[in-house]
Amino acid sequence: MVLEQDKGLLKDYDVFGNSGRSAIHLAALLSDLNMCKWLLNKGIDVRFLTKNEHEESVLHCAAMNKSHGKELVRFFVSKLGFDVNAKDKLEFTPLHRALLKDNIQTAEELLKLGADLTCQHVSTTVDWPLLELIVRVSVAESYLK
Repeated sequence: MVLEQDKGLLKDYDVFGNSGRSAIHLAALLSDLNMCKWLLNKGIDVRFLTKNEHEESVLHCAAMNKSHGKELVRFFVSKLGFDVNAKDKLEFTPLHRALLKDNIQTAEELLKLGADLTCQHVSTTVDWPLLELIVRVSVAESYLK
């Protein structure tokens, strides 16, 4: 309702907050398909990468959404043509992101959409297969608890 009164507020949707994410990134991470579609209908540019150390796409954010990730990744890949194997600045694919968040349903959907199970996380110091990366992170997280 506020937006209907002040159309100028729409220009701020592409502003990146403290997290380095815009409204569409936050919607993909925390909300549902209806909110993402609503933002797209308002003219939000869905192709922006986050402005943080990850430089991730909206698909990477959707892959971490445990409540609505499955339908969101299907939409972003099937309807908007996102690359299911795209890597962010840290060399993570959406499948990496889903698995690192224990988001199994979304990971399964990404695999159905063509995600590469053999993809490797390559950085300047390591070259790990996907499964090894997930195990290493899980073990490290268990020590932090």
